[in-house]
Formats: sequence, structure tokens, C-alpha cells
Amino acid sequence: MKQIRKHLTYANVMSSIAVFLLLGGATAIAAKKIGANELKANAVKTGKIVKEAVTAGKIKNGAVIESKIGAGAVTSEKIGKNAVTSEKIAKEAVTSEKIAKLAVTSEKIGVNAVLNDKIINSAVTNNKLGAEAVSNGKIENNAVGTSKLAAGSVTAGKLGTVTRRAGTTVEVTNNNTALGSATCLSGEVRLSGGAFWTNGFNAALAKEMHVVHSFPSSDGVTWATRMYNNSGSTQSFIPYVICLGA
Repeated sequence: MKQIRKHLTYANVMSSIAVFLLLGGATAIAAKKIGANELKANAVKTGKIVKEAVTAGKIKNGAVIESKIGAGAVTSEKIGKNAVTSEKIAKEAVTSEKIAKLAVTSEKIGVNAVLNDKIINSAVTNNKLGAEAVSNGKIENNAVGTSKLAAGSVTAGKLGTVTRRAGTTVEVTNNNTALGSATCLSGEVRLSGGAFWTNGFNAALAKEMHVVHSFPSSDGVTWATRMYNNSGSTQSFIPYVICLGA
């Protein structure tokens, strides 16, 4: 003990205490968890993050902005059904080369999602339309003009039944005129009309009994005819209209 005491100095004691505290402190630090307060700003670099460590639950709502999305990152399978609405499409953004043949099906398009101003002129060409895609409900009334019909495309089988419908008999006194008319049924289309004499007609009477004028009425379904008689006696005629059935 005497030998040890001879070598003890204040410096030796303080050095020993310092070593003891250093070793003990390191153990304490190693055992303590590192929280957010122990991290300096920008201390965690990309190389320190384990692959696939950042999950959806770690991303704040609204945190992923446009500049954080890589080019080509949003593919078709990443877009929800009916997610792309008309206001999300730039004006005239949809060109013909962007439409794959038969790619745009009805279930992929929201109601009223694709408006006219979103489609560039002449973008929808024949090869972009599916078989039987353009049905009656897709064609606006009076949209198909004569210039859109191919030669010989409207055959007799495409037309309804043509019927001549007669009006009531009209009498015309000598040296006078009389007006008669006939009307198509509901749903029929008026084509033309006229009248014929009930007592027969021959060349001798042609200059004495004839049509003054024959015309369609303003109601859209009636045809009127005025006849002149100068045969020397009262004559009668039957007006008629030519109707096209549905």
C-alpha cells in the first residue's frame, strides 16, 4: 500500500476518473434511442434510407407534387376508372395517333367526360371507330345529308311503305274551281299529292277540266289540290296524298 501511495498523484486520480466516466458515458449513449431532436437538419441522406423503407403510410397527404413524379411514371394501370374527366384534358389534346384502335371503350369514359373542344379536328377517323359503334342514338337529327350517302345506298328495302291516301270527294260546278285535300296518318311522311276526276277524263275534256294548282300545306302532312271545271256540267274529283310509312 505504501508503494502505491507513493505513486498516487492528483493527476493520476483525475485521469482514472475521466477514463471511467468516458467508458461509462459511451455505454449510456449507446443504450439511448436517437429521436428527432438528436438529428440535425438534412442529416439523413438518401444513401442512409433502406430500399422500400418509405411506405405509403410515411408519406403525408398531398406531399407528392408534380415535380416529384418521374417522366412516364403515371401509366394507364395507375389511373383509376373514370378518373380522367374533361377538365383534366387540354383543349385539342386528344389527337388521332393517341387513340388506339378499339382502345376507348364505353366503360372507360365517364358520362359527358369527352367534350367536343377536347378533341382536335379530324382526330376521330374511320379506323378509330369500332364495328357498329355509331348507333342511331349517336347521330344528331338531320345530321346525315345527301352528300354523306353513297351511290345506291338507299334501296327500296331501306324505305317504308308508300301509300296513296284519298280525301273526300269534292264537287266543282261548271265554270268554277274547288279545293280539296288529303292527309297522311300520324307517323307517316308526306311525299306528294294530286287529284283525279271521278267521272272519267278524255282528251276532249282536257282543256275544260284541269288542275289549277297542287301544293303541300303548312301542317306538314296534308296535300291540297284545286281543280277547274268548264265542261258544261258539275263534275267531281278526289284529292289524294302520297305518304311514306315508318
